[in-house]
Amino acid sequence: MKQALLVIDMQNGLIDLGPLDYPLIQARVAALMKAAHAAKLTIVLVRHTESFDGGLKEGSREWQFDAALSSLFHDKILNKTESSAFLKTDLETYLKSLGVSHVLVMGMQTEYCVDATIKSGYERGFVMQAVADGVTTFDSPILSAAQLNAHYVRAIYPNFAECKTADEWIRSFKK
Repeated sequence: MKQALLVIDMQNGLIDLGPLDYPLIQARVAALMKAAHAAKLTIVLVRHTESFDGGLKEGSREWQFDAALSSLFHDKILNKTESSAFLKTDLETYLKSLGVSHVLVMGMQTEYCVDATIKSGYERGFVMQAVADGVTTFDSPILSAAQLNAHYVRAIYPNFAECKTADEWIRSFKK
């Protein structure tokens, strides 16, 4: 089994909006990135890119990764324009060229880019894995961010991915 870690959309413009429990998520992402690097996993930072002003426009401060995370070791930065990191990118080709079969996903937003990437990877034949306490989002008009996270981690992701906590994934790297 060859495994890769995808860190999705941990960008200033989204962080500025105050996602649920961001300091905790940031710490978990950093810990998992460090453990993944020590275990020689491929690490891909995925960044959403928009073409309009006021969003995650390429080159803007909002488009940049969280500096605390981008300074950690990673193998590749992938820019995407769709919710899924696989759609209209070279991610599938890149991972397959490395022999990756298992893709571990964390980041934001729980119900958009993380969800789309998990499902898209699953459809492409990858064994998808999710960090249950390593995703975050914002309140919606109907559900709180905590409710959205709980719903996706318990009811949606398990249909397409193995779900474990960051600490459980880190322990699994050491086996």
